[in-house]
Amino acid sequence: MKSLRFFVPRFVIVFICLWGLAIVRLGLVAALRFSLRQDVSSLLDRVTPLKPWLKDEKIVGYVEKDEKHKIVAFGNDHHFSALQYVLSPVLVRHYEKHPDCPLVIVDSDDPSALQSLVNERGWTLIVDLGNGINLYRQAAGGR
Repeated sequence: MKSLRFFVPRFVIVFICLWGLAIVRLGLVAALRFSLRQDVSSLLDRVTPLKPWLKDEKIVGYVEKDEKHKIVAFGNDHHFSALQYVLSPVLVRHYEKHPDCPLVIVDSDDPSALQSLVNERGWTLIVDLGNGINLYRQAAGGR
């Protein structure tokens, strides 16, 4: 008995494969967006309590040593960009590039990791949110 062979043109097979890849891609993008939304939501919960302390400020410094709360997508860290968005209209600047900011946000999953920097600079603690976010006032004159 002869087996029946169905002839399927190559373009149909290619079309089906590409369609399947497109569906998989859409699923991965949706999962990534969901993950980023949760990460930004977590950052929002951690940082929003700072807003009342920053209401009269235009620019604040930022120091980070926090591996636990990174927001990474496509190999890039979006944590700082998300932080700037959450705290807007206050401008958040990397402290090392802008050491003249009167207030400095310290974001660390281990507070002792940056304690030497705090002591060296003579910063005064304004508020400890208890979630790795601390706000310091630096002495007049910056560094």
